[in-house]
Amino acid sequence: MSVPELLSPAGQWDSLVAAVQNGADAVYLGGKTLNARRGAGNFDSDELKRASDYLHERGKKLYVTVNTLVKQSELKELERMAEDLAACRADAAIVQDAGVCRVLSQMVPGLRLHASTQMAVSSAQGAEYLKKRGFERAVLAREMDLDEIRKSAETGIEIEVFCHGALCVACSGLCLFSSLVGGRSGNRGACAQPCRMEYTLSGARQASGYLLSPKDLMSAGFLEKLTGAGVKSLKIEGRLKRPEYVAVVTGIYRRLLDGDAFTPEDEEKLRQIFNRGGFTRGYAEGIRDGEFLSVRRPSHWGVGVGRAVSAREIRLAKDVLNADTLVVRPEKGEDVPVRLQGLAGLSVKNPSSVTGEVIRLTSEKQMEEARLSCQGEKQTVAVNAVLTARVGQPISLSLTDGERTIECAGQTVEKAAKGRLDEARIREQLSKTGGTPYRMDTIELAADEDAFVPVSAVNALRRSCLESLSFQRIKQKRGATGEIHPYRDDPLPDENPDRPRLAVQSADCALLRRLERAGADDLVYFPADTRAEALGKADMDGMYLYLPPVMHTDTLKELNRLALDRAESLKGVYITNVGQMDLTWPGEKRFSFELNLANEPALRFLGAERSIYTPSVELTCREIASIGGRRELAVYGRLPLMHLRHCPLNAARGGGQHVSCRACDLNPPDKRLDACSLTDRMKAVFPLRRLASDRGCVIDLLNSVPLDVASRTVELPKSAVWRLLFTDETPAQAEQTLLLYARLARGEEAAVPDRPHTTGHYFRKTE
Repeated sequence: MSVPELLSPAGQWDSLVAAVQNGADAVYLGGKTLNARRGAGNFDSDELKRASDYLHERGKKLYVTVNTLVKQSELKELERMAEDLAACRADAAIVQDAGVCRVLSQMVPGLRLHASTQMAVSSAQGAEYLKKRGFERAVLAREMDLDEIRKSAETGIEIEVFCHGALCVACSGLCLFSSLVGGRSGNRGACAQPCRMEYTLSGARQASGYLLSPKDLMSAGFLEKLTGAGVKSLKIEGRLKRPEYVAVVTGIYRRLLDGDAFTPEDEEKLRQIFNRGGFTRGYAEGIRDGEFLSVRRPSHWGVGVGRAVSAREIRLAKDVLNADTLVVRPEKGEDVPVRLQGLAGLSVKNPSSVTGEVIRLTSEKQMEEARLSCQGEKQTVAVNAVLTARVGQPISLSLTDGERTIECAGQTVEKAAKGRLDEARIREQLSKTGGTPYRMDTIELAADEDAFVPVSAVNALRRSCLESLSFQRIKQKRGATGEIHPYRDDPLPDENPDRPRLAVQSADCALLRRLERAGADDLVYFPADTRAEALGKADMDGMYLYLPPVMHTDTLKELNRLALDRAESLKGVYITNVGQMDLTWPGEKRFSFELNLANEPALRFLGAERSIYTPSVELTCREIASIGGRRELAVYGRLPLMHLRHCPLNAARGGGQHVSCRACDLNPPDKRLDACSLTDRMKAVFPLRRLASDRGCVIDLLNSVPLDVASRTVELPKSAVWRLLFTDETPAQAEQTLLLYARLARGEEAAVPDRPHTTGHYFRKTE
């Protein structure tokens, strides 16, 4: 079984060095724009070239993140980024936006494409689709289990998974919470992290705390299982973390991949550098709802080193230094900073006068060790040397790194006036490779005994050969060729009528029939229960089937089979995930907003340029109007802010394996997940909706207020369809809303009710 690649993050130069010197095989980093970690230091054009040279000289790989949504107006900026990728000859670009895939494929020959976790590849069908479209690697959605990882690897595409670091609680690439509530888009690298805020769960059970804040992932104890499932690259999260974090985590995972056992001391070091209430083993072995979240605290917990037993006394269980960052953490309330110095077992004065556990947030000893691990060249390249010194001939030095050989010649060798050749001295000089990433593994001398070889000549040859070797190693990169081609696609014509059709979406077939009688043009059935019995009862004749964006490989297969069995009665489907793209579906294909369509190249890449598509709900009216084709706009309804693969209700109950929970099937309606909501500190209430499945429910967190643009429809760009999404409205409310939009679609005046709502991003740009 091959050892997977260890991939480390670099938000700044020092982190890149920390990653390499502690054993990373590859580093991922972002440019100054178009990457999902805008808060990191990131790398400009010159720094990208410098990073590429540094990595490739040392035999490491460079992956550049271009993993945000790109608006139509930003395509020129994307083209400049393509030029930077060609110039630095990166090994791969990590991408989310389908349009970015199309542009980079055209512009930068030889550049490998890695599908970002933000592309929401959550099934084997998604991996297969990307392989067919030329991707070398899929960075799988973090919420996939080992079975799903294995099935994805069997498609033949390289599989990369996160092995350590922060987890997004939302399904990868589908989170709109920060954007729709706070105006800062996670898909654009500006997430405000509302998941790390406090919430109250109400309904079937009461709970409060950081109910959407997962513990950090730690896979150190089951790397063999990930490798056995076909994982080729293990990725450490942390482009916003400091270099010392990168050094510590990379170093531990390097040793584990090299065969060392994971020890309690290793876990202690990982906890000390950063943890949120300990760690979670994540989704790979099956998520356990009750153990997944860090409910009490969303940030670094530190490590316990003692206890303040009274307002006067602290008893230490571990050594501490005066430079350590220490706090006393009471049972309730905020941490209280303290400064101490002492040894384990020592009782010292309590300067805080607060009782509670003494926590070390930062260990100065650990930080200093991490900084030392980054100094010098720890991960050196082995070189074999042959020095030839024959009297009357030029002295020469040959160096090889196993792949390439460099030969340099110097002055003519003279005969020594007296004495013999000092071989020990020559070997000593050739071994002086300090300041370079090389070490002399073997040194062979082919020299006459009476040859006179000046030390200066040996040093000059060594420097010249090493410089040439570095040049060749950097030149012979395995990434982009350095060529740059122009991007050429003709603009798509605007094909939208003056009057849109009205589509209504619901999980209630009876409601859809009522709305059909009230004048709805298209009916869209959302399957809130994907189990066979429920689907068999659904009256979908003449409707579009809305495909949920998060489905297990087998669930997607079964839903596809059902759709084909009903091919004559279904009007079409709504595509919401790349894993659904290559399957055969009956009727018309429409492309929904979960695909994050924000530019014309994205439509072309997915083959949606002649179909009806819903653009990203993070675009303004003007940005939407800049994209041609046939548009559908979501104009009403509670949009899903997050799709969760854990259950907040089961977590509050302290439940075990998520996939095994059947509480909502066994309990009365008022005790089920659909009766629950989360309330934030501003008293906004976010309903929860259950999508039932045999392989574990998906939970939708809905917006606290519906999207409703009834008062401003005249400002919307022309569209082929307006879609209304109904979730918790009564039948009468839904019908009244449909009739209102029907009048507006006809251009008639209508009284718009004054009710709580949002107009989304139609009239407000995202950050």
